[in-house]
Amino acid sequence: GYIGNVVNFKEDGSYTSSRDFGPFDDKGGYWMINGNNLIIDREDCEVISLNNNNLKIHYLWVSGESEFGRTHDEYTLEFKRQ
Repeated sequence: GYIGNVVNFKEDGSYTSSRDFGPFDDKGGYWMINGNNLIIDREDCEVISLNNNNLKIHYLWVSGESEFGRTHDEYTLEFKRQ
């Protein structure tokens, strides 16, 4: 469902996104690197790999609380430079 979405990471620490998905807002926002984490609008994403052409991150989205504890979804997102 996320194939074809475009995120543009700008040098000034902002980004644009073609769609709301994962930690990304279609209105754009801000990013920064902190150690091995990519922080998108205050959401931590673990950087699995990064090179000149690809970025792969792991993102844990906490969707709420239930009688069994916190519920969450895990995503691995891979980006290719265009």
